[in-house]
Amino acid sequence: MRFLRNMKKWKTSYLLPIGSVVVLLFLTSCFDNDEDPVPVVTDVSYVSIYHGSPDTDGLDIIVGTTGQINALPFEFEDYSNYLNFFSGDRNLTFTDANNEVATVLDTVLSFEKGETYSLFIADSLRSIEIIQARDSFPSVADGETMVRFVHLSPDATSFDVYVDGGKILSDKSFKEVSDFLPVSSGRETFEIRAAGTDEVLLTVPVVELHDEAYYTIAINGFVNPPGGNDHDLGSDIIRL
Repeated sequence: MRFLRNMKKWKTSYLLPIGSVVVLLFLTSCFDNDEDPVPVVTDVSYVSIYHGSPDTDGLDIIVGTTGQINALPFEFEDYSNYLNFFSGDRNLTFTDANNEVATVLDTVLSFEKGETYSLFIADSLRSIEIIQARDSFPSVADGETMVRFVHLSPDATSFDVYVDGGKILSDKSFKEVSDFLPVSSGRETFEIRAAGTDEVLLTVPVVELHDEAYYTIAINGFVNPPGGNDHDLGSDIIRL
């Protein structure tokens, strides 16, 4: 179990962390009076990326004509935090960080202006894909926090989630992202059980949940890792 925030140094000349000044494009004119360029605020969306493919090595991420956006290889369980993307249809290419000509995944995703998204790199290398979730943050009461779960384990059954002996989530299948659920803030232990049974697949112990915060808990890795792979079933806790 790991708590994650921004794990990488990003080339912020292209994509800036959420909350910073939005990207500006400057349009030059051909006027004879040589007027100063006029700044134009670009339509932006807010996008985070999490690497949840347990048998895929480090990646480089290329966004459209912007180019590569990561400064270091993007490894399994790395998380980008929210970045500013130009809105609209965007081509995302993921290449092997050790072999820039080896494309692992090439896809086009659509982002609406002002909306917030989470992208999860999912499945085994041979079937790798992107799960896109539009993030909506429901209001949260004092003394509570909001938690959601994403199922990223390729060989784990559908699961239920329990906290304090009570079920809070039922039958989440592989590649599904749950809605945010209210949970008491403070220290909580989550049990991930095979759907409809008492079989505990994974315990996520003593998670410190801050009041009125939002978390994604990613269930990742393999129940039975293939030879040479040591990514057992586990979890990452991402505070948004």
